[in-house]
Amino acid sequence: MIFKIKRKQQNSDMCFVCGINNSIGLNGSFYETDANEVIGCFMPSNKHQGYPDRLHGGVASAILDEMMFRAILAGKDNPVWGVTIDLFIKYRKAVSLNKEIKAISRITNENSRMFEASAELYSADGELAVTATGKYLKMSGSKLSGNLLNDIGWEVCSNDKEPESIEIKNYPGKIKE
Repeated sequence: MIFKIKRKQQNSDMCFVCGINNSIGLNGSFYETDANEVIGCFMPSNKHQGYPDRLHGGVASAILDEMMFRAILAGKDNPVWGVTIDLFIKYRKAVSLNKEIKAISRITNENSRMFEASAELYSADGELAVTATGKYLKMSGSKLSGNLLNDIGWEVCSNDKEPESIEIKNYPGKIKE
């Protein structure tokens, strides 16, 4: 399926998943779709290995946790922050290294105090590899850090050119657990 991109989300400075200056991180890029979902693009390398040529399961979990948090940012000009309360991961297929992988996430429920989301990670060949659901407590940036946007370097954006569209091969639509 081809997704039309509305805008690129910002990256932080040193986050393991989205930090563009973290030399051992994933340096992911995140894009909002016209359906208010978020697509993430990653190029895991040997430093993200579990077994030979396989992405470590904990790294896959970190990717999907980040993706679900980023779903709450879609379509908003002011960030809504959240911390993970509950995270459920289902591993379906090994993910190879040194090939671009993609993930997609969306909000499934939201109220004034928390939000829930779901996400899927797709292998380079477009096969569904890992699914996740999570629950997040909304928290102000000042509770997370004195000056959160400055402290995490949120204004930092990668040099990636914003694509007009992104394809996820074999995307069946939102996965029902």
